[in-house]
Amino acid sequence: MKLKAALAAVAISLVATPSLSVANDEIDQGIRSLCEAEWEGDFAMQRYCIDLQTDGHNDFTASLDALNDDSPLQRSAAKCQEDWSSADGTTDWSMVNYCFGLQEEAFLSLQ
Repeated sequence: MKLKAALAAVAISLVATPSLSVANDEIDQGIRSLCEAEWEGDFAMQRYCIDLQTDGHNDFTASLDALNDDSPLQRSAAKCQEDWSSADGTTDWSMVNYCFGLQEEAFLSLQ
C-alpha cells in the first residue's frame, strides 16, 4: 500500500511539474514523449532524461543564437538536428547538442 501511494505521489509530481525551461510547448512535449517512451515506467530516469534533453536543447539553442547568419556552422547545426530527429517529430536534443559540439571543435581546429 505504501508503494502504491509513493508511486502515485511520484506520478502526480511528474504531471504537476512546471513547464520546462524551453520556450516552445511543442519542444517540451516532444522531450516528454521521448523520455516517457524511452524510460516507460521508470519515473526517476524519465526525470533525468527530461533534464538532460532540456539542457541539450537550451545549450544548442544558445550556440545557434551565437552564430552569425552566414556562419559555415549553420549547415552543421541543421545536419545534427536532422540526424537526431525521428519521423514522429521527436528530437534527441542531448545528441543534437553533442553532435554540434563536435562540429564546432572540428571547425575551430581547422581554422
